[in-house]
Amino acid sequence: MKASRRSVIAAGHPETTRAGAAILEAGGNAFDAAIAALLAAFVCESATISAGGGGFLLAHSAEQSKQVLYDFFVQTPQRCRPDSELDFRAVTADFGGNTMTFLISAAKGNALFMREK
Repeated sequence: MKASRRSVIAAGHPETTRAGAAILEAGGNAFDAAIAALLAAFVCESATISAGGGGFLLAHSAEQSKQVLYDFFVQTPQRCRPDSELDFRAVTADFGGNTMTFLISAAKGNALFMREK
């Protein structure tokens, strides 16, 4: 009996996608592929992703037939700072026909804001 596997990898850069696909082709599972793609994205998509970022991961366990939500989002400030204390600078990333402007600042507890052009 031959095992069948259907997988999809979506990423912002072809090399990020290739890293995840290579792990799947070598017999790795979805978590292995996600970690490989994430590490590749640190290099290939450094304008939008880093090891210091945060997010969420919804994982499904086929053996236990349950979902687990992992929350590793970053801490946000408990209060808004006055505009006079903020030092945001605009950085525009080009995604090959699409651009997005990110407002960044020094690590002082300021939240990251994004706006599309």
